[in-house]
Amino acid sequence: MASIIKIVSFLSFIILVAYIGTSTDESLVYYQVVHFPSMGLVFLGLTLLILTTNHYSDIALLLKRFIKVNPLEKKDSLLDFQKDIVNITNDYYKLGPSALLNEKKFQNSYLKEILEHLDSKIPIKDIKENLTRSVSRSIFELDRSLVILKLGKSEAPALGMFGTILGLVKLLDDLSDLSSLGPNMALALITTLYGVFAAFILGMTISILNERRKNMERSYGLLSSWLKVLEERKPSLYLNKETAHE
Repeated sequence: MASIIKIVSFLSFIILVAYIGTSTDESLVYYQVVHFPSMGLVFLGLTLLILTTNHYSDIALLLKRFIKVNPLEKKDSLLDFQKDIVNITNDYYKLGPSALLNEKKFQNSYLKEILEHLDSKIPIKDIKENLTRSVSRSIFELDRSLVILKLGKSEAPALGMFGTILGLVKLLDDLSDLSSLGPNMALALITTLYGVFAAFILGMTISILNERRKNMERSYGLLSSWLKVLEERKPSLYLNKETAHE
């Protein structure tokens, strides 16, 4: 029942805003490119489309991802993290994880968590499995966010064209005043401009998340290599060789 209500509300919204958005009333146009009803058709319509086709929890995860970034997704953190694991390997053998936790401050929460598990005498095999589950869950959530954004990117131009076609239909319905043909046609095309703009912004956002996904996979590779070095009690020099292949 809730899904039906959402779909009916969305269709009603599209019809209403499409009618208002194709109005040729000059009082609704600002600076020749700002037309609020047309903006409502594209941006609010796109938002409602996403809300009606995705679960609220997935949308909440998408918004949360931009508020709080996973440490493994940051490129700068990845470079610092690579230096950290190389530098602390020999200290780990000499001092142990407890001393490292007390003496050093680690910005990467995953590295700190692994050292805490090592300090608690948890087997490295179990730590690897826990890390794999954690990273796999994060990648899965990121992929769900990408699905939402790709939906928005693909539908934004369609919503823009929808408004433009309706605008042209209304325009061609009355050709008594030919002097207004150009301005009215330009107004009808504004929704296409908004649709292309929305698709461009969403495309940039998708590129950012794809880069974050790659950083997460690289970070996971570094952590796995480091745990392998610790498990085999090899020096940090070997870790340099391992990370060179990541």
